[in-house]
Amino acid sequence: DKQKTLSAHFWWLKADREIPPTNVQTRSEAYQQDQATRIMLDFTEITHRGKWQIKAGFFDEQLNYYDPQIRLTSESHFQSYLGDVSASWRLGARHYLLVGGTQTYTEARTEVYQDSTPNQWRAALFTSLRGDWRKTAYQLSIRQEMVDGRWIPLTPSLGIDWNFDTRFSLKAKVSRNYRLPTFNDLYWQPGGNPDLLPESGWSQELGLDKVWETGNFTVSTSLTAFNRLIDNWILWSIREDQNFWSANNITRIWSRGLEPRLKFMYALSEGSINWHSGYDYIRSTNQVTLERPRMMAGSQLLYTPEHQFFTKVDLKYKNKRLSYHHRYTGATLGQNEAIPAFQVARLSLGWNYRIRKYQLDFQAAINNLWNKDYVVIERRPMPGRHFQIGIQFSYQQK
Repeated sequence: DKQKTLSAHFWWLKADREIPPTNVQTRSEAYQQDQATRIMLDFTEITHRGKWQIKAGFFDEQLNYYDPQIRLTSESHFQSYLGDVSASWRLGARHYLLVGGTQTYTEARTEVYQDSTPNQWRAALFTSLRGDWRKTAYQLSIRQEMVDGRWIPLTPSLGIDWNFDTRFSLKAKVSRNYRLPTFNDLYWQPGGNPDLLPESGWSQELGLDKVWETGNFTVSTSLTAFNRLIDNWILWSIREDQNFWSANNITRIWSRGLEPRLKFMYALSEGSINWHSGYDYIRSTNQVTLERPRMMAGSQLLYTPEHQFFTKVDLKYKNKRLSYHHRYTGATLGQNEAIPAFQVARLSLGWNYRIRKYQLDFQAAINNLWNKDYVVIERRPMPGRHFQIGIQFSYQQK
């Protein structure tokens, strides 16, 4: 038996945004015009031996910023071509092998790169082996990537889940991190640095999951601890011999924290009631003393709150869904001043209709429901209460 699926995805965005004044401005004439087109084709074939998948995509994105008050025009245009092929097979009864390759070509055109048209070609081979033995599940992944004809270090990952019973498990994961500088980090003028090194390091996670079930009522809890150490961290700052911002590998970052989660679910005959809450304690410290910006060794990273909390309630009935999402973000420090803690909420209503192979999804939302004044970056106020409406059309032919 064979099952073949060909799917096409098209996404288009056009936005005109008025940029509000900063906290030290009386008015602003700045605005931003964004436009994006994304196309993706996906062919999948499933047989009794495994699965083949081929993907091809094209992204075209424009971001244009204007500020007539200071006669500033900044226009950017990016194009990306993507290709991906993968195959997976069953090895015995409880093990699976995945092998694949991917490549991406990206080109950028913008005046701030000073007549330069940077491009980047990235190709990668990857493989993963997953399965389970008795009460232990595992996944081993390896990725080898080439960037503009140069191999970058191998990035392995290993995750293991010990299931003590059907409702209690212990999870562990270790992986290597490797992040290349962005085009802006390399080429933005002034400030871009073509000699930047990639950020690299290792991360570890350890988690406990527990589930209780009683009739229609389900409770699940989890606690995850993580640790991450990154070298050659890229930081934009004003150096002593400069009067502009620039990108440099000037610090080493140690991130660690705890992420407890709690979920309640009550099943109805034609729907459910869900409540999900979580708290994030994230301690991300600079391990090197810096003069500009002034950061002592062991101090929390700028714009990185230590404490965050969220709670979300979902009511589902037949093809309708009502959601309320509330988030608290703790205080943190910016480049020049403190950023106070803030709370924001979102209320959304969604419903969908399916007719044979067609489906329509509608969603309406109120963002910043309580109209709170807050900033994420100093002196840049975030939008007050605003509304969002979306429609998604889906068609599937097998």
